[in-house]
Amino acid sequence: MKQIKCMRWAGIAAIVSLAAGFPVPAGAAEKESSDSESAGCIGAGAEATQETEDNPTETGEDPADFDLSSLPLLVHAADPVERIGEGQDPEAFQYSEEYSAWWNSHLEAQQASADLQPSLAAFYEKTMQELLADDGETNAVCSPVNLYFALAMLTECTGGETQGQLLDFLGADSLQNLRKTADAVWNANAQDTPLAEILPANSLWMNQDVAFRDDTLQTLAERYHVSSFAGDLSGQEANRALHTWINENTNHLLEQQADAMQMDADTVLALISTLYYKASWQESFAKEDTTEEVFYGKTDLTVPMMHQELHAMVYSGDGFRALPLSLSAGTMWIFLPNDADGVGQLASNPEVIRLVQNPEAEGISSQFANVRLSLPRFDAASRLSLADSLQKLGVTKIFESQADFTPLIEEPGCFVSQIEHAARVQADEDGVEAAAFTAVKMEGTALIEENIDFTVDRPFLFVLTGDDGSILFTGLVNRPEEA
Repeated sequence: MKQIKCMRWAGIAAIVSLAAGFPVPAGAAEKESSDSESAGCIGAGAEATQETEDNPTETGEDPADFDLSSLPLLVHAADPVERIGEGQDPEAFQYSEEYSAWWNSHLEAQQASADLQPSLAAFYEKTMQELLADDGETNAVCSPVNLYFALAMLTECTGGETQGQLLDFLGADSLQNLRKTADAVWNANAQDTPLAEILPANSLWMNQDVAFRDDTLQTLAERYHVSSFAGDLSGQEANRALHTWINENTNHLLEQQADAMQMDADTVLALISTLYYKASWQESFAKEDTTEEVFYGKTDLTVPMMHQELHAMVYSGDGFRALPLSLSAGTMWIFLPNDADGVGQLASNPEVIRLVQNPEAEGISSQFANVRLSLPRFDAASRLSLADSLQKLGVTKIFESQADFTPLIEEPGCFVSQIEHAARVQADEDGVEAAAFTAVKMEGTALIEENIDFTVDRPFLFVLTGDDGSILFTGLVNRPEEA
């Protein structure tokens, strides 16, 4: 019985795997193999030729440090997110012709994705309600977009009722519409400029002794920008390469979580997706204004509290006030509950999604004001097991031994045994940095201006959106400085 594992990251990372145990390397040999493809399949004993003399490992380490015979070879390399304005000063770049040309094109992509965001509202709402459970003591963080891409890729690998359940959960009525939405969200958010980085990357790691369907691999490459590797996936060298790939694509923000990922002899495939986010505040906080103040929760804490005075819209809804803070890419919404112990209800409040997707939504009041903001510097992270949550939400077939993964692998009997999701968001005076991953393991078998104090001195909800309205990261913060 074979087992497949797949992973995916997104400042964020996600993992999906099928039974038969293989580790996931990221910086394997840089040789594209022409022998590894057969008519309709890749793998099944195909031997790829390694040319190690002229091709050191991508990790930058001496090839002697690795047993290269145990590492997969590059079969297909996806193009990275295009770097715009490399080496330029951010302020100078923002006023350059190169930026203007890029921005005009980027606006079109943002609008295309924004038009599709309403179809994702139910997915966002269900995900936040289930994954941001509040115990009043710990932080809860997730990346809805990361999970969306992980499950979209998994959907491509399924058929029949198994695929139907995933499509329903993701809010798509067909694979074609799923691909359209995934394309739009990717294109609207992926960017690498002196102003901001939103860097998704996906990879597929295949056991060379297992046959995979070439048409599905081609779809993953074209639609999800997947790089493919094939080879012997057993051994610690491959696990070390897996950790290196994940850490490099998430800027080492989730090293502890990445190192916990271990492939074994049963793994035949790993699908990895990452997303890294970094952007600066449009109006930064002055470090000299940061003071030690009390954050009131179940346990009161003394934390570094940032301060800023700004002109902004303040929104009010059922049980909360909300303040959007603009970043060089996207917006961080801060939701402050009216009741000191009300943060847990915010994650399941449908007005939260309606507001971030449409600030002019009916039932939401707003006021333009001079805002005296106090916001704690925070570093929030969590790791969640999603199998039970997804089954509660109606995604059950992928966990059954009768699950249909035949679009990817011919052998029957594969099923998902475990899904893990980890995310981390850091905010300081300069801006926001974030990362996340999802791991799916498969086994065989007009305005009057007033002064408003917006003091975030108690547990709060944050929602980090892309410029298209995609919810990249969200979380409940009970302990601001506990990663």
